[in-house]
Amino acid sequence: MKKIILPLVLIAALSTTSCKKSYNCVCTIVEPGVSNVAVPIVLNDTKSKAETACLNLSQTLDDGGRYAFCSIQ
Repeated sequence: MKKIILPLVLIAALSTTSCKKSYNCVCTIVEPGVSNVAVPIVLNDTKSKAETACLNLSQTLDDGGRYAFCSIQ
């Protein structure tokens, strides 16, 4: 019985861990009087953390009349 429980516990533990992958965050920078520019940024993290970091970039790049819309692609 113990021989079965230990492998099952290990499999359950490994299946609940989050995998880090590369996610593309594309920020479109908008500046009045200038063409919009799309800037790709690669984020290596879990999906939820990458999405949060990408959305935070939108707020960080807000600079007066210039701003950015960022999203995971």
